[in-house]
Amino acid sequence: MRLVRRWVAEGYCMDTKEETAEEKGEQSCLELCRRNIVHVPGSTSMSYMMRMPPCQVNGFFREYIVSRSMEENLVFALEGHCSVNKQHTGRHLAIGSTWDRDMSVYRGIDVSRLRSLTVFGKWDPFFITDKMRLVRVLDLEDASSVTDCDLKLIVKLLPHIKFLSLRRCKEISHLPDSFGSLKQLQTLDIRHTSVVKLPQSIIKLQKLQHICAGTAVPMDGDSSTVESIPSPLEAASASASMNRPCDATLVSQLKSWKPWTRCSQELPTCHNGGIELPRGIGKMMALTKITVVDVGIACGRPILEELKNLIQLRKLGLSGIKREICEALCSAISAFIHLESLSLWLEKSQTGCLDAISSPPEKLKILKLYGYTGKLPAWIHMLSNLSKLKIQKDMIMQDDVDLPNSLPT
Repeated sequence: MRLVRRWVAEGYCMDTKEETAEEKGEQSCLELCRRNIVHVPGSTSMSYMMRMPPCQVNGFFREYIVSRSMEENLVFALEGHCSVNKQHTGRHLAIGSTWDRDMSVYRGIDVSRLRSLTVFGKWDPFFITDKMRLVRVLDLEDASSVTDCDLKLIVKLLPHIKFLSLRRCKEISHLPDSFGSLKQLQTLDIRHTSVVKLPQSIIKLQKLQHICAGTAVPMDGDSSTVESIPSPLEAASASASMNRPCDATLVSQLKSWKPWTRCSQELPTCHNGGIELPRGIGKMMALTKITVVDVGIACGRPILEELKNLIQLRKLGLSGIKREICEALCSAISAFIHLESLSLWLEKSQTGCLDAISSPPEKLKILKLYGYTGKLPAWIHMLSNLSKLKIQKDMIMQDDVDLPNSLPT
C-alpha cells in the first residue's frame, strides 16, 4: 500500500467511474505479478494468500528497469561515492544508505524537475531546497536523524506534497502548526513516531484521505503481530490439533479455509498508543482511513460523534476502548456503512462492550479485536462479507474456533 499510495500521489493511478485510484494501483501490482515481472517469493507460504503479498522485482527486469530509467532521466539514485559529473536529472531521486552524504555532489544535481524524494539511512537537512517546487512524494520511512526542526522546514519548502511518510522517525514528537498549509496532502504516515496528538491546523487539509498513526499499539505490517492467511495444507494440519483452549492469536480465513490458530507464549501488551484527534475532524470528508485513534482520553466520546460524519471511511482503528464510551462506540460503528476494515483495542474486562451494535457495517471484510475477553458479540454472524478475522484474547475457547463454520457462506 505504501507503493500504491505513492503512485496515486504521483498521478500514475487516478479515479475512474469503475475503480478508485487505489484499486487501480492494486490491480497494477497484481498484473506485474501475473507477468512475472514482480516475483512473489514462497508461493506455498502463508503470505501468498495475502491481498498485497511481499514481493521483489525479477532480477533481469530490475536491471532493465534501472538502466532504462537512468537513460531516460526518469529515476536516479545516490549510492556509495558519486562524483558530480556522473549525476543525472530526473523526476525521482532515491538516496541510499551507503551514499557518503557529499553536499557538493548533491548541490550539483538539478532538482527543479523532481517529483519524489526517497531517503534510506541518515537524513541531512540539505536534502531539501526551495528549488523542489514540484515534489509530490517525500518518503522518509525508517530514515534516521529526522527532527521536528527538519519537519518544520519540510512543510515550508515542500508545500505541494501529496504523500508524506515519517514512519519510524522516532525523533519526530509533534507536527508544527504550519502543517495546515499542506493543502494537497493525501497520505500522512506517522506510525511509530513520538507524535501522540495531531495539531488543530490539520482540519484545513480537506484532501487528506489517509491518516496512519500510532505509537505503542502494534501496527499492520509488523511481523510481530500481523498473521498471514495459511495455505490449505497448513490450515488442515493446524485444525487437527484444535481441541482445547489456548493462549493465542486467532487468525482465520473464513469460508475458504478451515479455522486455524497459532499458540503463543506472550501477547503484545495492549496500550492506548493511538493518536489524539483535534475537534473538527468530522469536517474532513475526504478521509477514508484513520488508524489508530485513542478514544480513551477525556474527549473520546465527542471524537466518536464527529467520526460518525465521515461516511467515506473504509478503514478505522480505535484504541483505549472502555465501558463508559461503549454506547457511543457502538453507535459510531453502526454509522460507518462503507467500512471494510475495523481494528479495536479494548481495555481489560470489557465483556459485552460491543453487544449494542445493532447493524454492523455490511461491507466489513476485516475485523480485528485486541485484548478482547468474554464471548464474542452475536452480530459477527451477520457479517456476510467477512474474509479475515483476528482475535487476541487471554483464552480462546472452542466456540471461537468454531465461529467461521457458523458464518454465512
